[in-house]
Amino acid sequence: MGMNEPLQNQLQNQPEKATQASAPVQRPSSFQAKRSKQIILASLAAIAANGLLSGIKFVIGFSSRSQAVLSDAANNLGDALGSFVTIIGTRLSQKKPDHGHPFGYGRIEYMTSAIVAALVLYVGIDTLISSIQSLLHPQAVSFTNLSLWLLAGGLVLKFFLGLWLKARGQKLKATSVEASGLDSLSDSILSLATLISALLSRFAHIELGGWLGLVISFVIIKSAVELLLSPLNELVGLRTNTALGEQIKQSILESSQEVQGVYDLVLNTYGDSLSIGSAHIQISDTLNARQIQSLTRRITKMLYQKYHLVMTIGIYASNDSDPLSASIRKLVEQTLAKYPQIVQMHGFYVDLDLHTIAFDLIFDYDADGNALRQQIRSRLQNELPDYTIDIVVDGDYTE
Repeated sequence: MGMNEPLQNQLQNQPEKATQASAPVQRPSSFQAKRSKQIILASLAAIAANGLLSGIKFVIGFSSRSQAVLSDAANNLGDALGSFVTIIGTRLSQKKPDHGHPFGYGRIEYMTSAIVAALVLYVGIDTLISSIQSLLHPQAVSFTNLSLWLLAGGLVLKFFLGLWLKARGQKLKATSVEASGLDSLSDSILSLATLISALLSRFAHIELGGWLGLVISFVIIKSAVELLLSPLNELVGLRTNTALGEQIKQSILESSQEVQGVYDLVLNTYGDSLSIGSAHIQISDTLNARQIQSLTRRITKMLYQKYHLVMTIGIYASNDSDPLSASIRKLVEQTLAKYPQIVQMHGFYVDLDLHTIAFDLIFDYDADGNALRQQIRSRLQNELPDYTIDIVVDGDYTE
């Protein structure tokens, strides 16, 4: 069998891409080392700023007996501890893969993010308890002009720290740093409320410290729960981002006119340094093994270069151009149209020699896929008694 001319031309134009495979490697160590260093520097800056703010506010809070200021100080201390844990996690996540952990230690970043969230949650609960106690047992509050200026300076520092950390986190693709930035920005609002409370106490003799501490505690707890859910979802396994999934599928489709469709895209992340996945492509059953190998190796290299993904490419053969196969497919599709629970049918192939019909079905999550599979198989078996029906219930991993 001769090589398909378009595919042959592509291989001749890209000899390297046809012969080189994508190996399951991490990002270059120099890239990781630079990223790790920048994350640590950003975290050290956050520790210094939050440590300074926490110390100043604890002094002001204890001297003025203001629960609002003490709550804000505890919040800043929690932020500093969180950044310290981020540094530890970043260092540990850069350990090289070993025999027991061939995918490396990138997911430690998720674990440290969860620890940061747990620390923030503890601070929030402790602040809630202290605020309730201050409401039950109120004390006179007294602020000096110096303490007000210090609180105002802390507010400005916290705001610009938040902007800087958010920008650094986005640039480095470090969720823990970006989360610290967002947390700092929200904290600046709480610091503003604390300053307003202090001003009201100093000049209008209106005491809102206990109530403001209560509000701050709820905000801290809410932030902690949101921070905790993000890394836990990553560890459990999230559905592939729809936009990214569509981009990857489109890139595979555009890589060669031999690719008729892309299905079963699955991505697994191991921190920022390594993403491994798989996908099936539908191609004509007229391609031989040499052509298929050249095609799949070129696709895997393209995906690694463009998305830094280590991908395994599987094959669905298609013989829809055969009239008998096409007529059988049409009959099957008419039957499947009676089942609204079906999300997608793919991988359809009729082996005319062995008299078998094989395809995969994706059902929505509320449906009993195995029960429906049996119903559909029985129905098709009655309509096509000369064929063996092979139906696989597939997972719905991407849109």
